Amino acid sequence: MVGHAGAVSTQELLAEIDAAVAFLVGQPGLLDVVLAEHVADAGGMCAACPGPQSGRRRWPCTVRLIAARAVRVRAAAHDRADRPTSAEPENAS
Repeated sequence: MVGHAGAVSTQELLAEIDAAVAFLVGQPGLLDVVLAEHVADAGGMCAACPGPQSGRRRWPCTVRLIAARAVRVRAAAHDRADRPTSAEPENAS
């Protein structure tokens, strides 16, 4: 990517997000912990993420957005696992 030093391309950023999503989905119980901790406080800020000068980050924070994507990925994986494969006969009624 052309730009400032250390900048990552969109493709690299998406790959990092995909890796984080896969990690959350692959660790039993972790996704539920992340979802429980990264919630909005009374001021609409993330209760778990520290912000600049000891403040808070706006909610939904990046971690919460990644966790929400992981929820969708996990649900899609469960849906695929519940479908019969072409090798499995479907119930013929």
